Amino acid sequence: MSNLAITATIKISIKFIFIYILLLYFGRGDLVLAATVEPKLNEIEVQKTCLGQFTDYDNWVDSLREKNGYIKTFFLKLKYSRAAYNDVKNQLDCDVIHYTSKGVTISGYIVVPKNSKQQKIPVLIYNNGNNQHLGSITFSHMFNNIFPLANKGYIVLASQYRGTFHESKGVKDANEKFGDDVNYMLALLDLINTLPMADTANVTISGGHRRNFIAM
Repeated sequence: MSNLAITATIKISIKFIFIYILLLYFGRGDLVLAATVEPKLNEIEVQKTCLGQFTDYDNWVDSLREKNGYIKTFFLKLKYSRAAYNDVKNQLDCDVIHYTSKGVTISGYIVVPKNSKQQKIPVLIYNNGNNQHLGSITFSHMFNNIFPLANKGYIVLASQYRGTFHESKGVKDANEKFGDDVNYMLALLDLINTLPMADTANVTISGGHRRNFIAM
């Protein structure tokens, strides 16, 4: 093999390795949040808690490593430091929820600031963009987008819409019209009314990408 061919092969290999690392670093297959089931609340099943299952940062990293392997866990540790993890755990309450709308069971999250000085806390219903796996809410997504909103003083409600890898029971077509997704979002209002700390007169709805239509 000529030197030119060897050089070209090396360049191609380096390019593929670089792309692979980027996919690992920005991939969406990080740890799925799980919890212990608690009693239903007005047909909304509350599970506690997003982070309470892990005793500390090291325990969380061990769980990541078991699921994702050493390489991806290495990059996740670069993105989410021990200090950042502890800040989230100390400043926020994060619960996993399940609720039913039109025969479909939807999973989601409620994130509440722990040390708010407000008697009533404004509420933000967060609609992630896209659908299916692209619209799923992973821990990385929560860390980058949802936790910062809660740290600004909002109670944040977010749903895993139909067809994500956090499967919703009763889903037939994840690409059907958005009418049902609107109903799933509006069902969260029932939960807001059960939260004594929620300012029910101050509810904001946000949406990204295709979910802008829902927010409107």
